[in-house]
Amino acid sequence: MHSKDGPARFSDRFGMVCLGAAVVLSAVPPMMHIHWGRLGFLLAGVALLLALIARWPYGERLRAIWRAHRLLVVSLSCLVVGRLLSVISAEAVEDALLQGVRIATLAVFFAAVYFECQRNPGMRAVLAWGAALLIALHGVLFISAWCFGELFRLVFEAGTHQYLGGLPRFRGIVGGPFACGAMMLACAGLVRALPDRRFAAPLMGVALFLCAASLSFATMALPVMLLWLVVRQRSWRIAGYAVLAVVAISILYAKPVALRCGGNSLPLFEPHENYHLDELGPRYAPQTTLTISRCQIDVIPSGYVVLAGASLRCFRDNWLIGVGGRNHPYSCPATAMTALGQWTTGRIAHNEYTGLLAEYGLLGLAGTLFFVWVVWWRYRKHSLDNWTRGIVGAYLLAGFAGEIWFQFPFVALIASHVGNPGSGGGNSERSQSAYRGIK
Repeated sequence: MHSKDGPARFSDRFGMVCLGAAVVLSAVPPMMHIHWGRLGFLLAGVALLLALIARWPYGERLRAIWRAHRLLVVSLSCLVVGRLLSVISAEAVEDALLQGVRIATLAVFFAAVYFECQRNPGMRAVLAWGAALLIALHGVLFISAWCFGELFRLVFEAGTHQYLGGLPRFRGIVGGPFACGAMMLACAGLVRALPDRRFAAPLMGVALFLCAASLSFATMALPVMLLWLVVRQRSWRIAGYAVLAVVAISILYAKPVALRCGGNSLPLFEPHENYHLDELGPRYAPQTTLTISRCQIDVIPSGYVVLAGASLRCFRDNWLIGVGGRNHPYSCPATAMTALGQWTTGRIAHNEYTGLLAEYGLLGLAGTLFFVWVVWWRYRKHSLDNWTRGIVGAYLLAGFAGEIWFQFPFVALIASHVGNPGSGGGNSERSQSAYRGIK
């Protein structure tokens, strides 16, 4: 009895430490050209799965897990394989392999969180405490930065933004305002699982405030999340989401310069000071006039439009397996200006959708869609509350500005919610029977 319960107790504690640490380490920046956080996630996920397997010395429960959730395991495998195949056509093979390892790490992490939360629903609270530590850390950094100049330059992005001018944008220790805002949004969803609501509500408020302080496209996704909390009728939600998405994407992809109606002209935004540098702006992003009824609006396409066009051209030429993960700067070059006015010729796609097509082709798209279908439609989409659905909707919109779907806090949020025992849905009885007797 002791030999059987000992590994079980060890698995409980070890799993809690691994999953909680994984959420905290998600903000650790790369050092010495090594992604220490990703390496830690991979080791934690593998060790956690080994600890879970140790609970079934004869493999009986493991086979039960396979019978109950083989579709999920197959979809994760398709997601990884569909992206690894792009290495064949990659120009920078090392970058493509590293990206493939990252996706495999995320798949292991998703499976580890999912199965551990299935076995022990209290594990969601552990993930919530990990997210709470991240929120508290960034909250302290935000306050302290206003007192120490060196820290301010570290956690705030300084520069002349095309819309915000010289207004500082909070980026924390993640590396960029957009990534920081998206991570805080996911952490706001995780801390909702805290058992003590006295801590959950303030932490969610702090996370949303820090997301807004990033002044990035993640900030513009906040109204989408709030839409799910305020509007109850499904048709109005869909209509509101469509309107907000069109407005946000329009602002992201086109900068309005002036509006003319009936002989009157209204200046809106001035082009960035570097737009006319060496005539690069008029050459690569020429001003365009749009006519709406009797009014005309002059717009300048942003760098996101140029990058999206380059991605679609790459997909046209490499439609089956793409150009390889993280190979967009090499295989899809495009001269575009960043939001801070820097002209570059090789950048990542900065778009989850066109980047997926360009780097992984139809096979990568098929693997991703199969995984989304399995998770969303087969593993009880009704188990997600309105708060989580709002965050998922915000992430879908934010994908137009960057590749953030595979942030570890967001993966942990989805994996800890879908297929939760007792939440309803077709797999509930099979899921619980697979885990019966192992607690």
